[in-house]
Amino acid sequence: MVVSRHWQTQDEPLDPVADRRAGARWQPKRNVSSSSECCVTRMKFPNLLYVADVAVESTVGGELLMHRLLSRYPKDRLTIAESNLCRSDPSERLSGVTYTTFDIAYTRLLRTRLTRWYGSWLHLKARWIPAALKNLVSDVQPDAILTVWHRYSWLTAGILACRHNLPLHLIVHDDAPIVKRRAHAALRPLYKRDFRSVYRQAASRLCVSPYMEEAYRERYGASGRTLYPSRGWDAPSFEHPPSDLAQEKEEIVVGYAGTLHTPGFKQALRGVAEILRPYGGRLVIYSPVSPETSRQEGWTVPNMELRSLIPPEDVIPTLRSAADALFLPTPFEGWARKKNQTNFPSKLTEYTATGLPILMWGPDDASAVRWAQDNPGVAAVVTSPNREDLRPVLQRVATDASYREELGRNALEVGTKYFAAERAWETFRDAILQVSPENRVTASAE
Repeated sequence: MVVSRHWQTQDEPLDPVADRRAGARWQPKRNVSSSSECCVTRMKFPNLLYVADVAVESTVGGELLMHRLLSRYPKDRLTIAESNLCRSDPSERLSGVTYTTFDIAYTRLLRTRLTRWYGSWLHLKARWIPAALKNLVSDVQPDAILTVWHRYSWLTAGILACRHNLPLHLIVHDDAPIVKRRAHAALRPLYKRDFRSVYRQAASRLCVSPYMEEAYRERYGASGRTLYPSRGWDAPSFEHPPSDLAQEKEEIVVGYAGTLHTPGFKQALRGVAEILRPYGGRLVIYSPVSPETSRQEGWTVPNMELRSLIPPEDVIPTLRSAADALFLPTPFEGWARKKNQTNFPSKLTEYTATGLPILMWGPDDASAVRWAQDNPGVAAVVTSPNREDLRPVLQRVATDASYREELGRNALEVGTKYFAAERAWETFRDAILQVSPENRVTASAE
């Protein structure tokens, strides 16, 4: 089906309650009585083409964040083109939205010793627009291109937008200059120059944390907006922490939900479990790691329980009912520390929604730690890498019921302010709508 290229409009609902759910701003006419007909704000949404190596599906990580973000976009004005590096599960896709796939790589080569060489070739190849995308642009006639920095197709999206004189909207979830696993050393300067060019080209730049936006503004000379990770539109909402949080407990249960990216994460979890043991405490970990493999690696302890990863829609109620506190570690060393200076942990969206106290352990330059320090009382924070410095803070969380309740209440209040689905949608919507066809960016991505 061919979609006309002109910008279309969408009427906002007249019901203020429904309007708030949609994330739109509803206002009556000024200087009219309440019985008068209300003004309907007409919002112009461009015909948007999404081109990226991040699937849009209701699963985990960046895929889930994009699914939540685009779920409110007008379905007849959105086309999603995913590369074959990230084919989405049809059962997890946005309903009523057109999806298509374009091939860019022989995926098996990315899981061999040739990864960096082949990744370097794919980056160079990203300058050549696949025939499938050329045909798609001809059929869809987009008014704007949306992409996410990840792997290779962000560069293709930038060049595509440039060649067709279309505004480019760029979302950055991860620190782009961290490329040592994606390209051979000889190609990294080119990789960084390409990102700089596309970042500056973009009509809107949506960064996952204010610390990323600040760093990129200084580095690339272009300002952006902060697009925090968001909760789901139908996420459970609680006004108060769990009723038993302020009660004394014979056994304290600390929870962790998420993947374990580095050995540092595993050692941090082991450290928490060992500190909890004298207080009769347990650490419950929800992660895709294998219990048998974890035991063979030697980082588990008897008061640690490994459970399977929780489906996205069940994370908040499961953690709220199973744990008394939640743990969020950040690595103190290596490339993982560097990338976490600008990245932002999406698990904070669910952690804060539970109303449970949060214990953070990480360096003071980590974005999550800086966010907590910018919002005093939202979490118990330890910035020393010494495990003994963690002990008294964890001991207080385990034994002081009123402190647990205070932290949980603060987390609920602050988390709703930062991570509500409405806030993310409004930020994204405003970024998209600020660009009109008459004010397109034509800076080259080449």
